[in-house]
Amino acid sequence: MRFARTSFALVIALNVALASAQSEQRFVILPQSEAQPFVGSGLFGLSVKVTGTWPLAQSDVNGPEAKLPKISHFPKSDHVWQTIDQPEKYFRQYLGLLAGKRRLILLSAYWGTDDNERAPDYWRDHLFHINQVGSCCWLAVYDVSAKRFVNLEENTSFE
Repeated sequence: MRFARTSFALVIALNVALASAQSEQRFVILPQSEAQPFVGSGLFGLSVKVTGTWPLAQSDVNGPEAKLPKISHFPKSDHVWQTIDQPEKYFRQYLGLLAGKRRLILLSAYWGTDDNERAPDYWRDHLFHINQVGSCCWLAVYDVSAKRFVNLEENTSFE
């Protein structure tokens, strides 16, 4: 009986720890359907047209996640730099977009609510929209074959 209670308590503790770790994770791969509004449109200052979407896996997101420090000081043009302080602290959403055969990853990032740095309840399922979350956000485009970010836009609306 004592063993059963100890085992039960251990299972509960592990579930609480797992739930806590998942809630603290600051990035998510959004459902592919969230990328549909981009199909047929241009993409934030890049001379590409989005022709489709592709399903992201965790391994696809490892590249942009590893290169987040590079986004903190991103060239906007000759002698002009954009700065994103602590990009890893933003809530980040990932979507897979196609521009012809070129695979791109859209990264949408949001700081959190003004009072407690929390993301909206829907953030794991639906793309952030600036008019819903405020102005502390940025978008980046990661080129999978080039293995680098190719664009950064701060406080950009895509509605």
